[in-house]
Amino acid sequence: MNEEKIKIELERATIFQQLGQEGKARVLARRALGEACAGLLQSHHAWQPGMNALDSITQVKRSSFLQPEWAGRLPHFLQLVNKEHQLPDEIDLVAEAKKIIEAIIPLAHERSHDNESN
Repeated sequence: MNEEKIKIELERATIFQQLGQEGKARVLARRALGEACAGLLQSHHAWQPGMNALDSITQVKRSSFLQPEWAGRLPHFLQLVNKEHQLPDEIDLVAEAKKIIEAIIPLAHERSHDNESN
């Protein structure tokens, strides 16, 4: 898992969101979450070469190790925008990505450490 890449993507997402460029902010939030999900999948030996951010998010959403608090949030990252290229107002992908990533990183590290111990 490339934590530096995740951090940069989230920082850029926040900046674009502050500038009112929600579309770019959503793309960056998805990429950051996709990178974190890929790391979690790798720690479970469930990641496959060629998986993109949406593939990784989808795989975590379908996985047996999906955390209950993520279950309602992950579908937001896979939701299509409306004709005006917007998501419902109550969905803030940047904030949601930050919360989920904060939970994923320790889990991935813990799982990776467990794998190295065995």
